[in-house]
Amino acid sequence: MKTFQHCFAITTRLTAGPFIVAVVMVCTCLLLTRHDESSTEAEHLAGLWLHLPAFLLSATCLGAALEAWPLYSRGRSGEGLLLRLQRGPLAGCGAAASGTLAALAISLLLAGGVFQWMVHSFDLVHQPVHARIAFATDHPLLDNRNPTVTLSTASQLSIKSLRLRPAGYLASDDISAARIRVRADGSDVEEWLSVIGGEVIIELKPPRPVQQLSIERHPDSGVLLMFLEGSVWGQSDRTYGGLANCLLAILSYLMPTALALAVMAVGHRYLALPVGFAAGFATLCLSSLVELTPNNAAVRAFARGQWILTEDLSGAVAASCTAIGLALLLAYLIGKLNRT
Repeated sequence: MKTFQHCFAITTRLTAGPFIVAVVMVCTCLLLTRHDESSTEAEHLAGLWLHLPAFLLSATCLGAALEAWPLYSRGRSGEGLLLRLQRGPLAGCGAAASGTLAALAISLLLAGGVFQWMVHSFDLVHQPVHARIAFATDHPLLDNRNPTVTLSTASQLSIKSLRLRPAGYLASDDISAARIRVRADGSDVEEWLSVIGGEVIIELKPPRPVQQLSIERHPDSGVLLMFLEGSVWGQSDRTYGGLANCLLAILSYLMPTALALAVMAVGHRYLALPVGFAAGFATLCLSSLVELTPNNAAVRAFARGQWILTEDLSGAVAASCTAIGLALLLAYLIGKLNRT
């Protein structure tokens, strides 16, 4: 418990300066966004700036963990005394990581609150937050051989509008638009539409839950349409809190930071402080870039005004937890071997 409190206090103190820097940088970026972008584009771009304070604070906490707990790297002052006091295979790195993550969670919540206040103060938010109901199909191509595509969802949420964004392909010299008809649970919601590409918005009146969509292609159509994953979705009629959505998005950075701390714990007996920080920082960057962790998807959903709790992030969360568990298990086994 003392290790947790010690690392929590030091991490909190060390993140105070970077927190102020991150707020100033985000304020500058949002002001530039306000002047350079149109309202809709600015809203999406403004939401993506949430990555900046989240990443800076996460990277700062990796360095703070190394500074607060000497056993997170080798060759540090007081290492011998702490090793005699810390008998566990992880040498207290687990408790140290927990204290660091607790301090990071508080700083992320504060940064998220300030960020949401800024985007409202600068008039960069123009749409309410809605849940996104995704529709999927096993046969996405709509052509003469497959004139009907059926998409389904398991969601029971009431839908106020359908969004279709198919990809168009030319199968011949005929470049005329494709004509499609949309049915929801067997009922027509839109008569024949001409579609080449881009987004088609269909309003449902009254809003209602939809489990199955049927999209029919007219025989006299030229362009072939492909309904790939994420190209058909519904927008719920219920709105959600923007502040809560922002806080959920920025807290998603706890996942890659926890993975980075777990990787640092694996090599704590063998890596010097600069190398340990480099390993953790590389893990933080790579896990985000390859989307092993859910933070990129969560921030994108926030930027688009989509309620994060209805987004399909379960795969990324499961992958993150598995990677963290494997890293901690490896660190535990290495610690056990060194004890014997």
